[in-house]
Amino acid sequence: MGNEILLDILSKRPNAESVASRQAYLMTIPEGDRLALEKSFTDSIPPDPVTSASDTVAMLSARHYQMKEKALRSHLNDPNLTPEEIMKAFEEVKQLQTILKEIDQRF
Repeated sequence: MGNEILLDILSKRPNAESVASRQAYLMTIPEGDRLALEKSFTDSIPPDPVTSASDTVAMLSARHYQMKEKALRSHLNDPNLTPEEIMKAFEEVKQLQTILKEIDQRF
């Protein structure tokens, strides 16, 4: 989730002003996280780094919840699911959609 990547960044403290430091850090994280972070990087530090970091965490969180929802929807195609399992999965999908809607409202 997004907070995990933020904690990782804070613990490793790559030098945000150094392209080499940023690239070295990016090579240590999973590809999906790396791609999300690379989209948010610029050659200079943003005027409001806290907002920029918050937006990046929201983007990473949204990706996590989208993947989870996709997996649940795929799981719902299993013909061996019991009615209880189907209802539980539908409830989880609804919760994830609510979370994603709240994240989308920020942008």
